[in-house]
Amino acid sequence: MKHVSLLRHAKALPADSSGDDFARPLAETGRAMATKVGQATMTEVPDLVLCSPARRTRETIALVSQAWPHQPEVQFEVPLYLAEWDAILERLRQLPDDATNVWIVGHNPGLHELAIEFARYGGIPVIDDELGRHFPTATRACFSFDVADWRSLPSSRTQLSAFVITR
Repeated sequence: MKHVSLLRHAKALPADSSGDDFARPLAETGRAMATKVGQATMTEVPDLVLCSPARRTRETIALVSQAWPHQPEVQFEVPLYLAEWDAILERLRQLPDDATNVWIVGHNPGLHELAIEFARYGGIPVIDDELGRHFPTATRACFSFDVADWRSLPSSRTQLSAFVITR
């Protein structure tokens, strides 16, 4: 069994006049959202976190993980910055099989599109569901896959085990 949580970064400040999207920090509301995600997931600490290196994603996982009883390995990976869904999926397929619970902390639209793709393969209807409509900041979708290795993703044996919009 493999588990993937897709976590969109928490609410960030708008880009300043320099237009430097990569360096955008979290807003105060985003900091509070990330803290709530951490408190809600204290018993779900992943084996590994793959995180975009943008400032808002780094700040999100730092705040989320403060509530966790132990710190997982966190890898900051440049290709995850604004990655499309198929690039994220390809990265998941490269994971070592001893990892069972992995979080991806990143951006839309890639995370939302990957969540839709996982649901589609699992036969999970999402057209009229909240997951199908949007994936706001600090949202987490957790999927469970009845597979032995990461190369088998996505799978028809997929379950959406959690979809949480943090407000």
